[in-house]
Amino acid sequence: MILRIVGLPVREEEEPELLRAFDDAFPLIRALPGCSHLALIGRRGGSDYLTLSVWESARALDEYRKSPLFASIWPRIRKTLRDDPWAESYDFVAGDGPWGGEAAT
Repeated sequence: MILRIVGLPVREEEEPELLRAFDDAFPLIRALPGCSHLALIGRRGGSDYLTLSVWESARALDEYRKSPLFASIWPRIRKTLRDDPWAESYDFVAGDGPWGGEAAT
């Protein structure tokens, strides 16, 4: 399993648009094969957000990132940002997480 974290430094005045874009995208992304979890997390007292997603495999994540769906969603989110976004992907290595199940060891 892969945990994907994307940092979104949003312009304060664009927060409502980011939230609308996420609400519109959420059911479409979650319906993709390989995506088991998706969340938007905001920092208290700020306009920085993270998306957290859990994917069954790196291949499933890569397929989404190369898809027409991503190409339609990302420009809408990108225009809300005040700075460059960042992204990191992590493999579940050991133990369990808040999503249940065990990581490969």
